[in-house]
Amino acid sequence: RRMDWWNHKPHLPFQLQIMSRSKDHTRIFDEKYIYRQQLLRARNEKRKERRNEYQEERKQFKLQQLEAKQRRHSKATQAIESLKQSRRLDLSPGLLSAGHKMKA
Repeated sequence: RRMDWWNHKPHLPFQLQIMSRSKDHTRIFDEKYIYRQQLLRARNEKRKERRNEYQEERKQFKLQQLEAKQRRHSKATQAIESLKQSRRLDLSPGLLSAGHKMKA
């Protein structure tokens, strides 16, 4: 675990990253570069917000699906239980007359 941290260090803050750029190839405080980085950070932040919103919507959708499945399951279980109880009492399921005995 420590070796993983050693190989994959966290990013430096943006101000330190700018200062650690090579002075031979670029200007340290290049306005064009700083502006592009601001745009990039803003775009990434919007993407992150959209991903979070989508995840919330997806959670709600999954929860609704699960609730609907549980309602269907309970409804089917109740129908089976009522059918079992009606057979125990020798009642007709509706198609036979009340006096007719059902065969088990």
